Amino acid sequence: MKKIQAVLDELIGKTAKIPGQENQLKIYSIIKFMKLTTSIFIILFFCLLFVTDSNSQTVNQKNSSVKQTMEDKPLTIKSKPQLQYTQQTCDGASGVVKLRITFDKSEKVTDVEIVASSGCKNFDEMAVKAAKKIKFKPAMRNGKPVSTRSLVEYTFAIY
Repeated sequence: MKKIQAVLDELIGKTAKIPGQENQLKIYSIIKFMKLTTSIFIILFFCLLFVTDSNSQTVNQKNSSVKQTMEDKPLTIKSKPQLQYTQQTCDGASGVVKLRITFDKSEKVTDVEIVASSGCKNFDEMAVKAAKKIKFKPAMRNGKPVSTRSLVEYTFAIY
């Protein structure tokens, strides 16, 4: 800053050699005005930078809280009970039972429907009993639990 001041003083001194006091006053006034506007510009720039940064942090905080409440999540099965084979199962049979299950928002299985039978009545009944014991976390829509229906398969293989 001192170097700039020295250059300005030298410049003003040189203009003093030019006849006419008016030129010297004009140059001096212009230089003072430039110093003042530069200082004001720097102060405004940093103020604007600070305000913009503060606003972006506030907007990011608001957006993250909106995302958390508006986020949709699918149904999550915590545990799927294994089938309990009995003596009355079909001899040497194997198969797949496809079930359509209604998972209630209160974390209970409310409806189990056989979509495709294994061909063995005992297998189908065991699959329905096991499906009613499934533990799950309900699907979320807009941050609230909702009831959903989903297909679940049970595979049987007796050797």
